Amino acid sequence: MNSKGSPAARFQSSSYGPNTPAGSVFARLQSAGMRYNAETAENVVLAPVRALAGLVGVYVLFWVIWA
Repeated sequence: MNSKGSPAARFQSSSYGPNTPAGSVFARLQSAGMRYNAETAENVVLAPVRALAGLVGVYVLFWVIWA
C-alpha cells in the first residue's frame, strides 16, 4: 500500500482508481469540503473560529488521546 498522501487520497485511489465518477459520494463530499474551506478561509469571522477549532482539536488529540 502506498503510504504517501492523505487517507482520503488513498481511499479515492483504492476505490476509484484514476477516474472518480462525477456523481459519486466521494466527489460530492470533496466538493462540499472545498466549498466549506473557501467560505471559512475568506470570512474574517469564521477564519479565527476555524483556527481555534483546529487548536482545540490538536489539544484534545494530544492530551486526551495520546497522554
